[in-house]
Formats: sequence, C-alpha cells, structure tokens
Amino acid sequence: MKKILLKIAIIAGSFVVTNAATIDESTLKLDFEGYKTKDRVATIGSFNDVKYSLNKDTSSITSTFKGAKAIIDPNNVDMNVDEITNNIKNAFFKTLNKGAKFEVEIVNVVEGDNQGLLSGIVKIGKEKSNLPLSYTINESDFFAEGELDLSVFKNSSKALKALSDVAPGHAGFSWPLVKVTLSGKVK
Repeated sequence: MKKILLKIAIIAGSFVVTNAATIDESTLKLDFEGYKTKDRVATIGSFNDVKYSLNKDTSSITSTFKGAKAIIDPNNVDMNVDEITNNIKNAFFKTLNKGAKFEVEIVNVVEGDNQGLLSGIVKIGKEKSNLPLSYTINESDFFAEGELDLSVFKNSSKALKALSDVAPGHAGFSWPLVKVTLSGKVK
C-alpha cells in the first residue's frame, strides 16, 4: 500500500512540476495606454528600465509574483514620439509627483489554469491605488492587463490638465483611466 501511495505522490508531483509556470524576468515589459480627446483616442507608451524585484521562488506564478515589486522611473518613459514623450515627462509626471519614481507591489495572486489575477497596489508618493491585472498564459507568452484610475491621486487633475495644455492633440481633454499591460515570456 505504501508503494502505491508513493507512486501516486510521485506522479502527482511530476504533474505539478511539468505544469508549473514562471516568468523570465529579463523579458518583462511594462506598457500603458492613455486616452485623449473627448472621443477617447488612445496613445501608447512604455516604461524602460523598470526595476523588478520578483521572488526567488519561481516554482509558480503565485510564488514568483506575490509580494513582488516594480520601481518605475517616469523619466524612462517612451511614447514613440519625442514631443509626446517630453510632454508626458515634463507636464504630466512633473505635476503628478514632481517626476519622482513610483512603485507597484503585487499583494495577492489568484492562479488558475493558464489564467489568473495579480492584485497590485500602485504607490505614488504617499498615495496608493488598487491595480488588478487579469493575466493569461498562451504557450510561452504571459500577458496581464488592467486599468488604473488616476483620479484617486490628489494631483492627477492638475497633471492631466497640464498635459492637455501643452499637447494640442488632446484638444483640451485627457482621460483619468490608463490601461496597464505587463508582458513577458514563460519559462
């Protein structure tokens, strides 16, 4: 009987190991989509040189991400057009938080079968906001997305107005919702 139980445990353990997934940290990419004009026209950007602190236990998505952090320097933003990048850096982020770094921490993970939820907290200065990210794993690709409501941060209205004032393409209107995406490769 002991031999049968041991064989079942070995088979179950090998099934868990072969189906466990974790992320190749070197492939992580943090992108966002902001919106301008009353028609909600999208503008896409990304943050370069994000400092990720994933957990050393990489046996699963949960063990990799729960408690993990990302430090983001808004001076390393890239909007793919120099003028737009400068507007985001010098008008928006300087007004929002004087251009200081901000942090995202994953406080909880719900791990399903190739899908789940990363519950994040965004910290800008002393203020915090929830950032839930739904994720999927498709073969070797990890993709998580969610929306951040900037209106919870006290300087967000001023920052959005500062951006609208310097960016004629906004037609005087910037939306407080930002779509956030985190992608990378599964290993």
